[in-house]
Amino acid sequence: MRRLFVLAAFVLGCFGSSAAHALVPKVSGYYAPQLQLSSPTLPGLCAALSAHAEAALRPSTWFSIQIHTVSCKETSFNFYRTGTYAGGNVGGNFAPHAYFYTISSQLMCPANSHESSLTCACDEGFEEGDDGQSCVAPKVEDPCEHLAEACSGSEGKAKRYSMPGYKVGVSIVCLPATDVSGSIAMFPNCNKGCMGVVSGSNEFNRKANGEWVTFGSAKGNGSTCDPAIIDDLNAEKDSTYVPEEEPKLAETPDSTCLNGQKGTVGGVTVCLPFSASSGVTETETKDNGDGTKTNSKTEVKCENGKCEITKSSSTINNTTNNTVSSSSTTTTVDKADYCSKNKTAGVCKNEQGEEEGKGKFGGSCSGGFTCEGDALQCAIAKEQHKRSCELHVNESPESKLYEASKGKTGKVTDDLPGNETIALTNRIDTSSALGAGYCPLRDINVDMFGYSKVLPLSDHCEKIGYVKIFFVSFCLLLGLWIVFGRR
Repeated sequence: MRRLFVLAAFVLGCFGSSAAHALVPKVSGYYAPQLQLSSPTLPGLCAALSAHAEAALRPSTWFSIQIHTVSCKETSFNFYRTGTYAGGNVGGNFAPHAYFYTISSQLMCPANSHESSLTCACDEGFEEGDDGQSCVAPKVEDPCEHLAEACSGSEGKAKRYSMPGYKVGVSIVCLPATDVSGSIAMFPNCNKGCMGVVSGSNEFNRKANGEWVTFGSAKGNGSTCDPAIIDDLNAEKDSTYVPEEEPKLAETPDSTCLNGQKGTVGGVTVCLPFSASSGVTETETKDNGDGTKTNSKTEVKCENGKCEITKSSSTINNTTNNTVSSSSTTTTVDKADYCSKNKTAGVCKNEQGEEEGKGKFGGSCSGGFTCEGDALQCAIAKEQHKRSCELHVNESPESKLYEASKGKTGKVTDDLPGNETIALTNRIDTSSALGAGYCPLRDINVDMFGYSKVLPLSDHCEKIGYVKIFFVSFCLLLGLWIVFGRR
């Protein structure tokens, strides 16, 4: 049969067919010739016969019909029908009628296929199964199938990230899995990514169109992530974090423009720097008392986490207004260091005009708590205040127990449920060396070559009894150490 199928497939392949459908051999199935119903499985054919009988064997004068299966075998389907009359005698049982359908086995096309010459062809939208004898729906490839393996390989590796908006509290990000260069996404159709833990502080820059960008560096922890879940976690850790309506994977910055934005100048694509934070300018004029004055100016410009401080001064002749001397020095420091000493400076404030890094906490047990600032410190503070409310303010079984027990002194274990005092004085027998026991040693008579000899093992019972005294004494000393001496 297999050779016949292969030959038929070869002939059809040589002469062509109307459509390119996978070919599969016919399989053994079950057939009811009276009704011309068939099925690859016996239960499937029996169910079809029962449904047909219920629809076709109900007289018009019947109110209802029930099909009762007696047996369903490879040769026949036996059943009987009962029902109730329609009309005046509704509810009266109608006499049962017995029926049977003949069942035989034959070769037929498997499910989701149709006959094609001497073999079967899979229907449109189906393909040959792995067993070579069935037609199944095509497998839908999972776009994230190998994501876990890729994320595991990125554990501990730092990667730059970028996301739209001013995200103060971002502590974890969901990054796309990329190749070694970090610029080509390995799973472009996958809506999940690799989790990264932000290392260092977040950085913020404003685009030329006024939109903010949050970026920084994150280390992979080897696990996969869903951007929607990561967005919610960031919001839970920091009350100032604003979740997105439709969270997406954080972007991997273009390696050719990591700290800027792509733009076009004269038709040529270039990397343009982000707009710098608003600078600080301080001027001072001092009269030197010798007919000159000194004008001093300090300018601060912060960009990409660094602050450039330029201090310039010039000495002017008061009479001629000519410059006698001038000097200028420029130093670059970390923005965090500058802002720690100049918290009120304009470059050290966020877009709401608040000092960066300045935390706030407030609220009550009834109204809840709000916290702004470091995400970890906010989480600890909220949990501490929540537990304090549950124990000292809000009434709960724990708070009632605390209030009832906090003032007690002295012995407080007598009222505990199941409490019991056990005296050990009567449980340790120290009356004698052997106590209430007996010595297991007995004298043994040995007969050999007509001579009889007694081995006096019982003489050693008294010595063995002292072993008991040693163990009882040791246990008592150990108990005293547990009660009084253990720290």
